[in-house]
Amino acid sequence: MEEYRRIADRVEAAVRDGRLTPGDRLPPQRVFARRHRIANSTAIRVYGELARRGLVVGEVGRGTFVRAAPPLPGPALAEATGAAPVDLQLNYPVAEGQSGLMGRALAALARPDVLAEAVSGPAAAAGTPEAREAAVSVLTRPGWAPDPEAVLFAGNGRQAIAAALSALVPPGGRLGVEALTYPLVKAVAERLGIRLVPLALDGRGGRDGHGRGDGHGNGADMGAGYGRRRSWRPTGRTRWPRSISSRPSTTPSPRP
Repeated sequence: MEEYRRIADRVEAAVRDGRLTPGDRLPPQRVFARRHRIANSTAIRVYGELARRGLVVGEVGRGTFVRAAPPLPGPALAEATGAAPVDLQLNYPVAEGQSGLMGRALAALARPDVLAEAVSGPAAAAGTPEAREAAVSVLTRPGWAPDPEAVLFAGNGRQAIAAALSALVPPGGRLGVEALTYPLVKAVAERLGIRLVPLALDGRGGRDGHGRGDGHGNGADMGAGYGRRRSWRPTGRTRWPRSISSRPSTTPSPRP
């Protein structure tokens, strides 16, 4: 067996028996090489092997961290394969006349001038001033409004969730979620080494005080909270638009 694999086996054993825990940061590769008296190139291969096994995740500028959970069999941002009898991840337009309403709303996008602008080049994450102002008008709530200059766009909701979680919660950190949260959030959290904390809900959303902690570490020290403020998948059932957590925090919760 090659040396880098033997060393990777030892690191894996340390992860399995708890000597290395989720969120622990591995030393820089050069430091790792000196400690194990191996070449830097061998250390690079060790870290690559650990990543291939799904034991660690590397972040540019931050380091390499032990993952919170084993990797999923497929990419976190992949669409559902359709193998399940019922796909519970998506909502579908089932209301009477909804398709007609959607068709009329989308008809303007087929105008030649609109299409010419849309295909003129790749869209930047910052979008355009007009797009940012339009987004702000949708996101603004009583007592809160985003800064248009701080608005960024993603290719889809899944990319936006991944970006928000990676920005707000460090590897090994905690994210408050509904007990039956969006499955994609679970997949992204596992990929990023984030631990999920189920939050109690009532008919209007989060129960008062939940998320403050109970003295045993439950609900405490969460980096952010994720919740569906308007509807649940896959039924589309709506609820009162209230935050899932009333815990005061200086860290804004992501708003999918």
